[in-house]
Amino acid sequence: KASSMGYDVVKVPRDDSNGYYLFIRDSFHNIYEIKEKREGD
Repeated sequence: KASSMGYDVVKVPRDDSNGYYLFIRDSFHNIYEIKEKREGD
């Protein structure tokens, strides 16, 4: 798991659907977008 290595996983809800964006923030506060996750696709 990413969270066990000092990373925070951040879910950002989408405005136009039921899905969400998935990001990882590391211990240096860099943010990486993992991939787009959509519900119901």
